[in-house]
This record gives sequence, C-alpha cells and structure tokens, in this order.
Amino acid sequence: MIQSVAIGMSPSVAMDIAILNDGMQRLGYYKSQWVSPLVINDTLTVAGEPNGLLQMPVEFWLSPDGKATYMVCRSGTSCIRSFCEEFVVFVQNQGFSNVAIFTSTGSPVSRERTSCRQIPEVFAYCNDALLKMQPEYYKNNGIRKFGWWIEEVKKRPLQELSEMFGEGWASRLFKAFNKTSIQTAMFVIFTPSRIDFVGGYVFYNFMKQRTLFGNGASAQKLG
Repeated sequence: MIQSVAIGMSPSVAMDIAILNDGMQRLGYYKSQWVSPLVINDTLTVAGEPNGLLQMPVEFWLSPDGKATYMVCRSGTSCIRSFCEEFVVFVQNQGFSNVAIFTSTGSPVSRERTSCRQIPEVFAYCNDALLKMQPEYYKNNGIRKFGWWIEEVKKRPLQELSEMFGEGWASRLFKAFNKTSIQTAMFVIFTPSRIDFVGGYVFYNFMKQRTLFGNGASAQKLG
C-alpha cells in the first residue's frame, strides 16, 4: 500500500493511525536521489512515552500478519517522473503482486464534499492489468470508479486522471504502474483541504478490509 502526500493529508493520517494502532513493524527506509532530503523527529510516539527514532523521508512498515507492506512518505521528490520510474522497477524486483495507491484530491466544483466533517466516499481507479484479471472489478466490489462523471464524454485513455489536482505523485505513479503487469488500484477521496482527519480515518478503516483485490463473490464489498 502506497501513500501519497496529497491535499488534506488524508492518506498520511491513515498511515499514522495504522502504525499507532495495529502493531505494525518498521522494515526500513527507501533511499533515492529523487526523494527530497528530510529528517524529522518521531511523530508517532504518544505523549509520556519514551522518545522514538528519527524518521526518514520514505519508510516501509509491515502489517502484523505479514501480508501487507505499507510505504509511508513524508517528503516530496525533486523529479516525480524519475522517481516513479525508479520506484516501479524497485517494486518489480521485490516481487510484489499488486499495489494499492491512496490519495486525495480537491474538486473545483465541490464534488461530493464541502466540509471536512462530511464522511467521504472512496473511489477506485484500476490499471489495465487489474481490469484484465477482473473486468467487473467496480461492480463486483461495490465501489464507484473515479471519474465516472466524464464517462460519456471521455476521449482518451486515463483521461480521468486530469480530473485530479493536489494528489501528489499518485497519478504519475499510477501511469508508471499501468505500463507493467502488476495489478494496481488507486483509491481516491475528495477533500476540501485543510487537515482532513475524517478522510484519514475513513481511509484507515478502508485499508483494514484487505479485500482491495478480492473477487467480489468471495470478498467483502469495498463500497
């Protein structure tokens, strides 16, 4: 699961909640010339507890059952395209079978949400490899496709991605994974900006379902 530093910080909030509550194990960090340098004090230690460790720009955490790896990013990149191309090769070399990208975006027409107090809907956007394996992914999993509102006027592949802004590296990373055979889904919420704790909590509960790549009939409905 990959978190993007996005508007509203919803994916970042979700990752922090998971680390603090689910007993996740820190695996290490990702080193790249394309990741902007940043070393910050530990933000995951609760008040009154012993001081934690310094945090690196991009870290990896493992779920308690060992079945999911989380990538937590707290920095930006000096070149998004170069970073995404490099990172996709890294994921391929590690042998991951699927990827979930979490991000949030704004809407110039206040679509879906006008306040951070409102509970957001989570939309999905699948790459070609995932849709080849599960053509009815959206229907079977009870989740709406991001960009459904342009379906009737769509003129080119991946046009839905132009409906996003403030999503961090999510759309560029999705395009890079779309050129591979790795099943990839991007999950998106709309946020009115600020620090969206409600959106982060919704994402956290969504991640816990662990049926992101399930096959409708045997999996809990995502939506």
